[in-house]
Amino acid sequence: MKKISSSGATGLLIKFIIKAVILTAISVMFFSWLFSFIIFKLDLDIKSLEYASYAVNILSSVIISYISVKSFKNNGFLKGAKAVNIV
Repeated sequence: MKKISSSGATGLLIKFIIKAVILTAISVMFFSWLFSFIIFKLDLDIKSLEYASYAVNILSSVIISYISVKSFKNNGFLKGAKAVNIV
């Protein structure tokens, strides 16, 4: 685990927030594109988009919370899952 000094905490926090925001935007756009493409190609009903949006939110939150917490703890999956209240 990385030690965080009080003088470097502000820079670390800013990097963490920027990384989380940028990766969240990329993740949501990618998964939205992927599920839209699948629904379009399979010619599914509009009702499928509601379920796809749930999947996009869940996948994005799990992946981003894992990536964001990975640099602070060795057990990033458990901390990330706890961050999105899965566990």
